[in-house]
Amino acid sequence: MPPEPRHARRCRAEAGATLVELLVALTLLLLVLLLATQLLLEATRLFAASGARAGNPATGLAAERLRDDLRAATRADGLPGHGGLVLFMPSEVAVEWRPEGRRLVRTWRHGAAIAERTELDRLTDWHWQGLGGGLVQVRVEVETAGTGFVRWVGTTRLSPPPAEREGIDVVARLRGGGGGGW
Repeated sequence: MPPEPRHARRCRAEAGATLVELLVALTLLLLVLLLATQLLLEATRLFAASGARAGNPATGLAAERLRDDLRAATRADGLPGHGGLVLFMPSEVAVEWRPEGRRLVRTWRHGAAIAERTELDRLTDWHWQGLGGGLVQVRVEVETAGTGFVRWVGTTRLSPPPAEREGIDVVARLRGGGGGGW
């Protein structure tokens, strides 16, 4: 066998990467992947936090409608506590807010006409009381859905998150300033 020329040996040695070069490349790739993972986790946490701040729009709408009904009422009646709250409006209109199982229902009555609507689902607590001087306080609590799963994705927990609750606290003065004996 004739000896190989020098440049042939040099070309074969330069044809592949050395073990040190491979280790450096893999280390750099690992660092880039770790940074990308951290960015993804932080983005997930921010998304979950913004979803928690936004809350459920139906809860906010129900709170606004309840506040408007309280402010428009000339008097209120019912059994304070967990029972229904009947608000009497001018022009012989009565609006009742009451829990029905896991729903909060609003019923509007004018003479023989009746309209009923579910304002909130997944109701966990309903409580109201007269504070005197025409003030009424209402506390509503509902089970929320949607944001818990996003928060769970950003954690290392193996089980899904427990149900979360969102509360509404409304205190308003009746237009007529009168209550059912309170």
